[in-house]
Amino acid sequence: MQVANISIASWLAKNRLAISYWILGLFHGFGLWGMTTQYKDWFVQATPLTLVICTALVFWNERGINKGFIGFASLAFFTGYFSEVIGVHTQLLFGNYAYGETLGVKVADVPILIGINWFITVYASIHVVHKLLAFVPQIRAANSLFFTLLFAMLVGLVTTAFDYIMEPGAIRLGYWQWFPNNVIPVYNYVCWFIISSFIAGVFAYFQLKSKNQIVIALLLIQALFFIGIKIWI
Repeated sequence: MQVANISIASWLAKNRLAISYWILGLFHGFGLWGMTTQYKDWFVQATPLTLVICTALVFWNERGINKGFIGFASLAFFTGYFSEVIGVHTQLLFGNYAYGETLGVKVADVPILIGINWFITVYASIHVVHKLLAFVPQIRAANSLFFTLLFAMLVGLVTTAFDYIMEPGAIRLGYWQWFPNNVIPVYNYVCWFIISSFIAGVFAYFQLKSKNQIVIALLLIQALFFIGIKIWI
């Protein structure tokens, strides 16, 4: 029995990336299809489960889980979450909006999963920018302050672009609503850019390492999912 367990564990480790791609594709593809059927409500209510599975896959594929990574993940989670709390209760951030029931358990009127979503979105955007800057090695060799600011702003742009893609579909699925009439304010995107740039700036300042092969694929799959929602739902 122990030998069998070791073999299964070895197989899972060896095929970690392929398994993760299949799970991400299956859940998002099947979910998108399900939301076009008469069972739409059931698939929408399964959103928290999908987000938890995505989070588990991110951590399963993380090759650099250490104090730096845990600290960054915590910073991204709490910064994003408490920014949303401030936004919901004061409208000083993002605008006038409120969360629905789709995203699960809420504390202070904000779903706990929102903090996780902030972490994953910013972390995936960090990997995207790392890939882009690999084509311009001169930037990495530039002044550290210049690199930190540029890196943070680029991550902010990628993260904000993802939010722009996500917003219409998220509204249709009941994640949240804007007042009045679900008109998304430009100020929402300004706040996304500033907050995500701050989180990314901390990542760059402390020269943390990104070692995850699944997060870029996850960001792209989620973007396609929300585009699909906008088109078909």
